[in-house]
Amino acid sequence: MSKAKVEKSVGKLLEWLPNYDWKQRDAMIKALASFLGDLPGGDSWVDFGYETAGFSWHELELVSDILASVEDAHDNELVTELLFADDDDDEEEEEEDYLEKFKRAQREDKEAGY
Repeated sequence: MSKAKVEKSVGKLLEWLPNYDWKQRDAMIKALASFLGDLPGGDSWVDFGYETAGFSWHELELVSDILASVEDAHDNELVTELLFADDDDDEEEEEEDYLEKFKRAQREDKEAGY
């Protein structure tokens, strides 16, 4: 990502932060710190006293992809259903590999025309 793109993204956030009360602003910065602090160059977040989440580039990319895919309440509910689908299933199904669940959900969506 270019320096200009990073500056634009951070600028948008800085313009929006005044809409929050201090607790919300602090939560937003802590969320950013928990993700960015794990990435290369993130030591400065720790130096400022923030805790990191322990994620890698790959894990953050997965989270980013999910966030980018959610466009409405239905999508958000679908993410929850897919992530927690095994809560109501048999014990055998609970042991099913998450990747297999994801692939099955993709097949079902394709069959349903999504």
